[in-house]
Amino acid sequence: MLSLVFEFFWLGVLTPLPAVCVIPLYPALLARLARTVGGRHDDRRLLALFGVLITLGVISFMTVIGLVFTRWLQTSLTRVIGVVSPIAFVVLAGIGVLLIFDVKIKRKVRPNRLSNPYLSAYLYGFFFGAVVVPCNPGVIVAAFVRASTVSSAAANLANFVAYGLGIGAPLLAFSLVSPAASRWLVNNLVKYNRAINFIAGAIMLSVAFYYLVFVFEVFG
Repeated sequence: MLSLVFEFFWLGVLTPLPAVCVIPLYPALLARLARTVGGRHDDRRLLALFGVLITLGVISFMTVIGLVFTRWLQTSLTRVIGVVSPIAFVVLAGIGVLLIFDVKIKRKVRPNRLSNPYLSAYLYGFFFGAVVVPCNPGVIVAAFVRASTVSSAAANLANFVAYGLGIGAPLLAFSLVSPAASRWLVNNLVKYNRAINFIAGAIMLSVAFYYLVFVFEVFG
């Protein structure tokens, strides 16, 4: 179970990194939130506070998703897991191919602003999954595919919480480093986005191939 939790955490870490339509907005969002409460755009403590609130929002959202997944879907899923999982891994393989050939949905995302900046930060984190899906569906699908192979409801709930923590980890890191370092990180993520997508796609395709051939033996 601990190894699965660790696996889901790293899937979460990988979720926002290739999302070039979201990540470049993140430092600017933190600076804007800081200014709305009369703070400086480079106030490290204030930026860290908003980073924590966004991360808590992400974890809350993934906890809700985990509860829905385990409470409403898991009972029927365990009965048809032998059918559902191979199909899910075929989908994962397809997404891996799309990432390798850099086929992606072009969409510019703009976070909404609310009058309360603290609530705005939390809600941005809560709905971050909905924001990042159009930009980087691959890793998110990989997480759900992996969850479809786990029959324990408690384990899957822990996995989704760990996944949310992983998603929030890079966002929190951006809020803890200096604005200059944050801009440097964003620029490099954008610069090497093609390589990141290729590597992620190759890993997904390899994982899907392994499960389809050696675990589910679909060609056997």
